[in-house]
Amino acid sequence: MFFRLIIYCDLALLYSILVFNCVFICGVNIFWRFIMDKESQYLLFALSSPMEVLN
Repeated sequence: MFFRLIIYCDLALLYSILVFNCVFICGVNIFWRFIMDKESQYLLFALSSPMEVLN
């Protein structure tokens, strides 16, 4: 009985972490698209120039 309760708690923790990760990733994607709509050229330039230096 107690062992089964521990398994249920672990599963609940795992599911909550998965849900949190999905919500976090979706939020970051929406935020990123919002930023890219606002200043896409400037951000692309700022992100691509260090990459070209590294390559």
